[in-house]
Amino acid sequence: GSADGACALNDIAELYPSSETLEAGEIASLDLDNPGKIKKARDGEDLVGVISTSPAIVFEGKKVKHMGGVYEWSSDKAPLALVGKALVKVNSEGGEIFVGDKIGISLDNGVGRKVEMGQSVGVALENFMGDKGKIEVFLKLEHLADLAEKPAKIDEAKIRKMIDEAVEKRMNEQSFWDKIKALLNL
Repeated sequence: GSADGACALNDIAELYPSSETLEAGEIASLDLDNPGKIKKARDGEDLVGVISTSPAIVFEGKKVKHMGGVYEWSSDKAPLALVGKALVKVNSEGGEIFVGDKIGISLDNGVGRKVEMGQSVGVALENFMGDKGKIEVFLKLEHLADLAEKPAKIDEAKIRKMIDEAVEKRMNEQSFWDKIKALLNL
């Protein structure tokens, strides 16, 4: 498991208005009911990132703060980590988490889990075998292809042509006709 990260300055964050109180390590999404604000991500929403625990640099509108410890913020704003590493709240919903696994949103609002498809906020930098906790994640927003939802397109014309060519080739082989005659006792 991870330490609380209070002294580790691992990311660059931007202070965002929030429509609900957000805690360090929670995964965030845009609040479509309150444009310009973020909230705890829910399953099925577009993920925008993770709330930072202790950013090295925080953009606060026109100000830039260089940090040297735990960053304090109000309940109506939260530091959204933009790049780097961050501690992320996770649970065991997607199974045990191993280094390199992608982390997305669980059914528990704001809490991550191992994912193999859908959206990911980053890559696990440590293993997690518990029920609930925090792990260090390298931040990298991406959408993982869900192959089950996107079946391969079948080109029927191409397949028919291949079958026709194979049948025509076989019919032109003498051994093919010899086998047919033998089957028919001719």
